[in-house]
Amino acid sequence: AFDLVMESPIIRKIHFPNKVLGYGEDAQGKYGGKYAWTIEYQCIEELGSQVYMGLNLYHREWNPPAEDIQAMKQVVRNAGLQDHWVKLKHMGSDKCNYPA
Repeated sequence: AFDLVMESPIIRKIHFPNKVLGYGEDAQGKYGGKYAWTIEYQCIEELGSQVYMGLNLYHREWNPPAEDIQAMKQVVRNAGLQDHWVKLKHMGSDKCNYPA
């Protein structure tokens, strides 16, 4: 877990407590021994109410293998966040190639 702090002019010093819920190891060496996918979760509560929730799923491939999608879905389910799975969509584009 780590604490992400935004420093942009619009969102000043808001702390996003970030927790890694799970990740997939690169068992076949396809990604240089780094993870294949990871899932992050953020939740901010104020005065006993949830004011922000972020569920971020990352995969090294734009169209992940079905077995990875199922493994990611199981992590989300195990965390009790399965209701948010139906709202997932691709962000960015297949042209966004971030370094490992």
